[in-house]
Amino acid sequence: MMGKIWPTREQIYAAKSILAVEHPPAATIAGRSIDDIREEVRKEFMGGGNREDYIEKILDRIQRIREATPLHERVHQYLTDDLADESGHLTDDDQQLIEQVVRLIKARRPSTHPIAQLALPPRGR
Repeated sequence: MMGKIWPTREQIYAAKSILAVEHPPAATIAGRSIDDIREEVRKEFMGGGNREDYIEKILDRIQRIREATPLHERVHQYLTDDLADESGHLTDDDQQLIEQVVRLIKARRPSTHPIAQLALPPRGR
């Protein structure tokens, strides 16, 4: 114990007591608080409008995506995402099932969308 200075009981008690009172400094980035940055991002994301305008924009965007993507492609993507395992692989039975469903949709609802006229490369497994 030579050369070492050990704190007394009173010093330890005082140090432990002050920890409950002290507050860490507020997190800031470039002098702005997290709440200020969060509010700025929210306004940017919503385009500065009110909530109803924002919801209408999202619904409009979803509708445009639906119109641009043929039904059979959306169904293929949904089923692939739903039936794939954690690593993203499908069993042969699941793959055949998806292809049958997509063929049925194409037969009942032929796509008139210009993108449907393009020949797509074969899908890899």
